[in-house]
Amino acid sequence: MLSKDTPQASAYRRTMNLMGWSLLIFLGLFSDLNLLDQMLFAELLTGKVGTAISGLISSAVYMAPFIVGGAMFYVFNRKTPTMPIRYGLKLPATTPLLILAGLSMITAAAYVNSWLCTLIGYEIPPEMMAPQGYDDPATVIMYMTTALAPAFAEEFLFRGVIYGNLRPFGKTQAILISSILFALMHQNIGQFFYTFVGGIAMALMYELTGTLWCSILFHLFNNELAVITEVLYYGKYGEAVEPLLMLWDAIVLILGSVAILFLIVYYTRKAKESKTAASPSVFGQRGDTDLSVYDTPVDRETVLYGVRAPGMMVFSIVAFASAILTYLLIAFVDLEAFL
Repeated sequence: MLSKDTPQASAYRRTMNLMGWSLLIFLGLFSDLNLLDQMLFAELLTGKVGTAISGLISSAVYMAPFIVGGAMFYVFNRKTPTMPIRYGLKLPATTPLLILAGLSMITAAAYVNSWLCTLIGYEIPPEMMAPQGYDDPATVIMYMTTALAPAFAEEFLFRGVIYGNLRPFGKTQAILISSILFALMHQNIGQFFYTFVGGIAMALMYELTGTLWCSILFHLFNNELAVITEVLYYGKYGEAVEPLLMLWDAIVLILGSVAILFLIVYYTRKAKESKTAASPSVFGQRGDTDLSVYDTPVDRETVLYGVRAPGMMVFSIVAFASAILTYLLIAFVDLEAFL
């Protein structure tokens, strides 16, 4: 294990610091560009064609801060070796099982998340939850288009850049910290546990497959399922569709649990084999698909040393403060008066 007095510990703190400043740049761009999108394009582009175009613009606006934030980390860190973002198209045969296992994890997390929200009195008013226009095909296309953007943009930044560059300092802390940052990024205390578990699932997919495409496909599938669920619920079917949705959740939980058990056995056996291979990559230095060859685990003291880096502290405080403010507004302010 590393001591914080070692060069590796200094490199870890530097990595965390630069990640924090990069995420702060992302956060500022994300807030400003999405506000601009809502004030400008969403108001100007109306009708069926305009709505479809608005969806494409919103997708591009959503993706831009993630790409810029991730690229800034490599710009800031250009004098220090960095890990590549691995995007090889060759997916392992276990990919469907990994996606099924991930769905079961976030389905279970969604129920726990709902219970936690009830405990803290976090309940979003129905007027804010029910989107308008789900009976309009153009609007449905817009929602499905905007669901595509997070799958690519969020995986690029949080799995490709953040997890990938924390991974050389240890797998466990890389998974947990990248998932916590992923949850903080949403700036919504009502989503924190759900997105944290989702981040763990997607980091594991990236780790086990050696390519970002598995977590992208999972993220995409999960987002589109959410859109379909909302179309069914807020469209013509309403509460009548709830038994079908509950049945779907039960099937996913059962089959996903079986998939998790199989994957544990499979990858435990595979871990005993030594295998490295080149992988197509972008940014940073070219690496192996087996990241364990870089693995130098840091201890708890070094992790805390990195978490306390100025950039990481500022980002965490801003994101957490935004989440708390949202919670206080929903819990204690009569939002219906503003709707």
